[in-house]
Amino acid sequence: MTKAKEETFAIVPAQPGFSCIRSWPEMTPADYNDSLLDPIVAWRLETRVDQHGEWKTQTQPITLDGCQNSGVVLRPDGVVDEMYVQVFPNVRSYIHAVMSRRAKS
Repeated sequence: MTKAKEETFAIVPAQPGFSCIRSWPEMTPADYNDSLLDPIVAWRLETRVDQHGEWKTQTQPITLDGCQNSGVVLRPDGVVDEMYVQVFPNVRSYIHAVMSRRAKS
């Protein structure tokens, strides 16, 4: 039996202290400052059945500017979560990883 194609969306409030980091490929540690942080006010949860019939949930941060596709989240504990890619212990480690990717390309 095949699962019907369904999608559900939910918006849930974010706990204080979560922010999206606005970054760019040429970013260096010297470029980083708090003005690059957009506080996350809510999360968009999308649940759907994928092409294999499995239920998948994706989370997208919402800031005052709307949904953010960057998916780079600074958590209240200082950890940076590059959603669905990698988790870094701090902002500096994240920026160095961005710089390393740039050097390899």
